[in-house]
Amino acid sequence: MSLLFIVQLLAAAAVAATSCRDSECDGHGMLQMHVDNHGSEKRPESGKAAAAADGSTRPHGRKFTPDVWAPKFEAPADKQLQLECRGESFVKCWTFFTSADPTHGYVQYISEDEATELKLFKVQQDGAVWMGSLVGQDQPVKAIRLQSKMRFSEGHIFVIDIQHMPTGNGTWPAWWSYGPDWPNNGEIDTIETVNIEDRVYQTLHTSYGCFMNIPHIFDPDCNSEDAHNGCGLHGPPNSGGPAFNKGGGGVFATQWTSAGIQMWVFPRGQVPKDLAEDKPDSSSWGSPWAFFPFGASCPSTHFNDHLLVINLDFCGDWAGAVFPGGEKACEAFVTDPSNIDKLQEAYWSINYVKVFAPEPATKSQAKSEKTATKTQTQSAKEKVVRKGEKMEEIKTEAVARKENAINHRSEQPPDDTAPDTPTESIGSGKPGHKSAKEKIVEKGQRMKDIKTKGLKPMENIINHRSPKAPDASTQSTRSERPELLQDQDQQESSKQKVLQKVAKMKKLKMERLASRENIINRRIQQSSVPVAPETSANSTMSERPQLLQDQDQQESSKQKVLQKAAKMKKLKMERLASRENIINRRIQQSSVPVAPETSANSTMSERPQLLQDQDQ
Repeated sequence: MSLLFIVQLLAAAAVAATSCRDSECDGHGMLQMHVDNHGSEKRPESGKAAAAADGSTRPHGRKFTPDVWAPKFEAPADKQLQLECRGESFVKCWTFFTSADPTHGYVQYISEDEATELKLFKVQQDGAVWMGSLVGQDQPVKAIRLQSKMRFSEGHIFVIDIQHMPTGNGTWPAWWSYGPDWPNNGEIDTIETVNIEDRVYQTLHTSYGCFMNIPHIFDPDCNSEDAHNGCGLHGPPNSGGPAFNKGGGGVFATQWTSAGIQMWVFPRGQVPKDLAEDKPDSSSWGSPWAFFPFGASCPSTHFNDHLLVINLDFCGDWAGAVFPGGEKACEAFVTDPSNIDKLQEAYWSINYVKVFAPEPATKSQAKSEKTATKTQTQSAKEKVVRKGEKMEEIKTEAVARKENAINHRSEQPPDDTAPDTPTESIGSGKPGHKSAKEKIVEKGQRMKDIKTKGLKPMENIINHRSPKAPDASTQSTRSERPELLQDQDQQESSKQKVLQKVAKMKKLKMERLASRENIINRRIQQSSVPVAPETSANSTMSERPQLLQDQDQQESSKQKVLQKAAKMKKLKMERLASRENIINRRIQQSSVPVAPETSANSTMSERPQLLQDQDQ
């Protein structure tokens, strides 16, 4: 009885192992302890999944991808090109995945030996790697799924150059990566497309706690429906299918850093030069097509230790669900020998796969600083130009106000109380006789010519620095001259005031010096000992020499004091003379140099500058 029970258990286990679905079994057919509702689940509602080109919605994508052990990738940090897979060495980067398809495709992934024997894997004459599929054999399609021999973490740029991408009804090609214990360490889909769609889908799949609130996202929850749908968006037009192949293919670049995941798509003929020369500079590539930023809404810890994957699937959870008639119709189409010609485009042609280290932080920082410096320089120049224009407007307005004031003054009627002698003498015709007004005008004109000549070099310098020169077209009028005379009178008055102040200071100095001299003389007189009257004849000879000695000492002290006072007086006089010379030189330097007369027809461009200098 017990033996029969054991046999029954073994038989049941064998049946379960052969009939379990891939979502329930790992690569060795072991039953997984989870509930799978795939058979009863419905297609996602509108707004929760990506809309396909034919109007259908995208159902579940990656699902329970089996773990495959692989070491972590290591390369020198100073080496920018860290891994290159191309030509005959292409195969050294990969292992051939031969387990059951995790996404329930109607496909059998084959080994390297079988792929080579069936001529489904070969290197073409141009160095491109060709990977095909065997369809129309009344059995699951034989195809290839490559997985990298190393695991990669953040801090890399993954680049693939594709000449031809698989396309055709029932096809499901992909270039992607995933981490262990799916979806806890994330999945990055750079290329995914089905049937004959002309664009790819770019999607992330994570565990709970990652939301991407970015434009054009199908669903911001990357764990939507247990990470089956993920969060993704459409790639650019002509990034997949027949349109992509017709354009000669292109290059896909995925940059994975601690800041987020960025994806670029470069059509053939538009690949950046730095990328083609193995010196990628992502800052020069423009904005990425897709950018999934890391942060509080999606920590970077959702992505770790990824294997790179290139595969071609048929039917299954996505391509079979959107195929007309469903999964069974898709399987019948790809196994029918009469459809071999319709699926002759179901192959990969890959020039290379490269893995780069991200550009050094110092390089990015230097570029940012250079850009910022350039912007600041341009901004400073613009500020100078704007300031110059504003100053020019202010100067023009000030000149206009002065001209209006001069014109207003010249139009005022003469004072009735003023004597009429100058007016009568204007037309007297006497030789050499000029009126007071004419003399003033002539004097003003001469002073104007002198100042114009002296200020001409300064005006040229100012005009050279100024972004714009004032407009000048008319000649100066007689109405402007009184204003010039007023300014000249003010300058003469200021000069006289300075001279008077200097004379006053000199007088005060002399008075103080005389006062000090009187004080010294008084102190000397007060300190002297009065001469005593003659002593009596009874004074002895011994007393007189002592008295004479005291008088001599007093005379000597007095002489010393007088000499010291004379010396101090001389020093004071020298200092006063030196200060007076300095003040006189400053006054001479502040005066306007005399220059030869210029023509009376000075232009308007000179007058505003002259008025500005006089105002200053």
